[in-house]
Parts: sequence; structure tokens; C-alpha cells
Amino acid sequence: MALRVNFLPTGSTTFNTLVAGSTVAGNTLTTGDNARQKLRNLSTLVDLTIVTGSFTATGKWQVSLDGATWRDVAHGSQNAAGVAITATGLRVFDAPAAVYGWPKVRFALVTAGATGAAGDLYNLSYFLRTGA
Repeated sequence: MALRVNFLPTGSTTFNTLVAGSTVAGNTLTTGDNARQKLRNLSTLVDLTIVTGSFTATGKWQVSLDGATWRDVAHGSQNAAGVAITATGLRVFDAPAAVYGWPKVRFALVTAGATGAAGDLYNLSYFLRTGA
């Protein structure tokens, strides 16, 4: 298996004007129907810049059958409730095993606290292995 770093760039995207409870999602990944395209060891690198004092974001993995209706994936110590990110920095979130059984997967952030400002930024990058 070859290591494939896939940024599927969101670029520096702003949380500006997003109120608590808003969801922003990274690009959708297709898990693949054949051995050459199956995803393995999927994780996301979340790069946040938070300038608004009480603004937070919570990360979560989501799965879908059709790319239109998304379901949250509960796993590990995070269970159904994610861990709030309150500071600027980089965080890595590994994908739970459940995502590999679904046709579509993505990582999403849910906002909380204050309304986001122009300086509150995020970028999501996927890291994965592909192959048999």
C-alpha cells in the first residue's frame, strides 16, 4: 500500500457569521467498490485559527449512503458527543472503523459559543492509505 496524502483543499475557510450549532464539512470521500480504491487508515488534520474568545468547534465523522443524508459516527472516548476545540492549532482525528462500511464519509465541524468572526478559520486535510 502506498501512502497517499490527499488534501482535497478547503483552503482557509472562515467561520464568519456562523452561529452556534452550524455545521461545516470537509470534502466527501468515496470509500471505493474495488480493492484498488478502498480507503485504509483514514484521518483528518484539522487546522484552526480561533480569535473569538468563546467560539468553539467540535469535530465529528459522518457517513452517508447517498451523499445527501449524513449520519454522525459515535466511537471511542468521544462517543456521540465530540471534544470541543477551543484554541488555535492542529488536531488529528482518526476515522473509526465504522466509516469503512459506508459508501461516503466526511469530517465535519459543529460550531458553539459565540458567532464566528472573519478571523476564525478552518482547514481540513485528509490523510489515508489506499489499496488492497
